Amino acid sequence: MKIKIIGVPFNGDGTPPEVENPAQSLRDEGMISLLQHKGHHLTDLGDLRIPKFSNKKDPITNVLNFDAWREVSLSLSKTLGDELAQDGFPIVLGGDCAILMAIFDAFNVMNQPVNLFFLDGHADFHTLDTSTTGEPADLELAALTGHLSKEIVYMTGRGPLLHEENVIAYGIGELDSIERSNIMFIERKSILKEGIEPTFRRSLGAFQNPGLPLWLHFDVDVLDKEIMPAIQYPVEGGLSYNEIQELLTLLKERNQLIGMSITCYHPRLDYDKKGVKTLLLLFKEFF
Repeated sequence: MKIKIIGVPFNGDGTPPEVENPAQSLRDEGMISLLQHKGHHLTDLGDLRIPKFSNKKDPITNVLNFDAWREVSLSLSKTLGDELAQDGFPIVLGGDCAILMAIFDAFNVMNQPVNLFFLDGHADFHTLDTSTTGEPADLELAALTGHLSKEIVYMTGRGPLLHEENVIAYGIGELDSIERSNIMFIERKSILKEGIEPTFRRSLGAFQNPGLPLWLHFDVDVLDKEIMPAIQYPVEGGLSYNEIQELLTLLKERNQLIGMSITCYHPRLDYDKKGVKTLLLLFKEFF
């Protein structure tokens, strides 16, 4: 497999890359050599430049660090679009989930319809009234699907970037008002009751066109803190290692994945490197 690594150390809460860079931490712990030893041809494109944060809420959108979010979104959209036009499997390493705006902007520029498998402990579907922080990562799924103001939805000049019937939100522990949409979401409690494979198969029925290419978004806070302690906003009782391994295997077996994003791993909270060891083990088994 031809893998392209893109680091995007953007955190909408204003944490700068020099304080925390998850992509670099994964490199330092051996991600690149692990993938190469598995026989993949790997190109590391380095990290996107992250602009200075104002650490203020935008007066029009009321989103924290909105200008930086928009600038990063346009930059990543261009970089990813260039790579998608070539043969390869991009892995975008955040940062936080707000990078999804850029990813689906790139697909819109290419006029390429893609389904999103949104694997997250939080639905990220807040409004500016329900978000306690105003951070982009509280609400990017609502922005992607057109549920916020036009200034946010069309921040890249295009929008809405994703239709509700092209999204499955899986593993959700905190709903963040996603129930006001028509998006199929699978709650953590349903997985505990029914199991991974039945809920996964059931969720796929929500795609209007299940044959489209699939982008996997993997927010590590969907995992239980026992295996992923490096989480800033943990959700009670996340997925176990066996559950995430089973789910990733089912996704891989569909042979539709076009790329993936991994977000919300916080190396400054990973005191004993348990979190990064979990991620590297998953990389080893998934690729």
